[in-house]
Amino acid sequence: MEKARQMGLKTIALTGGTGGKLKENADLSIVVPSKMTPRIQETH
Repeated sequence: MEKARQMGLKTIALTGGTGGKLKENADLSIVVPSKMTPRIQETH
């Protein structure tokens, strides 16, 4: 994410759970509120 920002790019994060630090650093975050990896992947 840091390198993308340095390059002036927009970032999108696809995460699960609470989104963590990735959620905070992305321009757009899509967070699936689950801890189950298969469920998160299906939703994305």
